[in-house]
Amino acid sequence: MKANLQSANIFGKKLKRRYSKQRRVIRRCIFFQQEKKILACDPGFSATLNSAVKHDKKVEICLYWQQKQNKWAEDIPKAFEKAEDKTYSSHGNQICLEMQIAQKEIEMALQRLAKSFVEKEQPRLVLELVKKSLPQLAISEQEFVAEFAEALAKQQGMNVDNDVYIRRLAHRMYVCMQQGQLHLSGFERFRLADLHRRWQKCIERVVSMAVLRYDWAQQMDAWRYQIDQSKSLCKLVRIRKNRKGQFILEVQGYQGEEPGLPNEQLAEESLLSILLAWAPLQIEILLGGSFQESWVYEIIEQLFGPRVKICWQQH
Repeated sequence: MKANLQSANIFGKKLKRRYSKQRRVIRRCIFFQQEKKILACDPGFSATLNSAVKHDKKVEICLYWQQKQNKWAEDIPKAFEKAEDKTYSSHGNQICLEMQIAQKEIEMALQRLAKSFVEKEQPRLVLELVKKSLPQLAISEQEFVAEFAEALAKQQGMNVDNDVYIRRLAHRMYVCMQQGQLHLSGFERFRLADLHRRWQKCIERVVSMAVLRYDWAQQMDAWRYQIDQSKSLCKLVRIRKNRKGQFILEVQGYQGEEPGLPNEQLAEESLLSILLAWAPLQIEILLGGSFQESWVYEIIEQLFGPRVKICWQQH
């Protein structure tokens, strides 16, 4: 019995030693696999490290621009003020600037160049679009349309204070530089097609507004002629607008039958039509106190001129 117990204990100790060895082997395998995983991450880490080293290195930049872009190009030295070894050269009608700059400085430099583009080059491009779209206009008229189209474009976010707009322009320049030399004229022609379409829409809107303004001026002239040629049907029309927004008319010296005023509330357009039909010798507009103003009063003043008198009421 004792012999059997001793042999059992010895067998148990052997199993324990084998099990412990297997556990050590398993641990080593697990550790080795983890080591392999860590080593597998090393290439990514080294790439990040390499890019970080490259970030501090200086890169060569080559910019080309045409003489017509000189106004914009004047700000290139300011934009790349931290660049070194600047060399200018001329190639026909193009000017070239070669320089070296730290990789980490490129983004800020291109953003400064993008701001200069919006301030100096964008107005020139809008004017060129106007000249191409409206060649029949005089130079002064083209400049007038371009100025208002540029103002409209700025209202739509294409301005120097819009950080998103500036960063997008800078990124497009950066993409051009990654593909080779940055030709500013090619950048404007091929990289800004969407902006050209947006500028064109601003120009078309300005033109449509100018046409409407012209048509309105023509209409005003026609109404003035009608008033001058019409016979006055009354001496005086006194107009006031109460707090409910209702126009109240007082008519004096009407020739013929007393005019029947509409029972419903008068709208501005209806009031203007009545005055054009009557062509009164004098119009008094009552303002102040409990009387409200109306946009039609300004049109009445423009049409009837010296016949109109503004009377201010005390509170």
